[in-house]
Amino acid sequence: MKWDKFAGICSAILGFLISLVGGWTPSLTVLVLFSVSDYVTGLIVAFTGKSDKTEKGGVSSRAGFKGIIRKGCIFFVIMVAYQLEVLIGLERNSISQAVMYMFIANEGISILENTSKLGVIRIPFLMKTLEQLQKSSCELNEISVNDGLITEDQVHRDIDTE
Repeated sequence: MKWDKFAGICSAILGFLISLVGGWTPSLTVLVLFSVSDYVTGLIVAFTGKSDKTEKGGVSSRAGFKGIIRKGCIFFVIMVAYQLEVLIGLERNSISQAVMYMFIANEGISILENTSKLGVIRIPFLMKTLEQLQKSSCELNEISVNDGLITEDQVHRDIDTE
């Protein structure tokens, strides 16, 4: 019985957190997969003594903890982006999807860097694809009133209601 309560509480918390980022999407699946893969490949690099995160290139609990905090901050930024969309009434996931694409590209590039430290040949077209995704997502994030993503009426309505 205790396990059922624990599982129920964990499910409720996870469901709440997922709702804060706009629900579970294919992009979120890829981002979680890439984040975990980046962390694991980073650990493998450290275990082989090739890490640039520590002085001797080895495993460090401090570096590992910083990595976990960094991953948590990624999801926090996505939550901020989604909540901003909700606040200003933009189409569902327009900003948060672009933010996720940028983080997916960053994590993918990091995975390729980690695997190249382990002797895996870096695949140029895969790196170019990730760099293009990163560039495209950054361009999508350049939001202004003049671009038409946020209308003058939305800005004035939100200012007037405060």
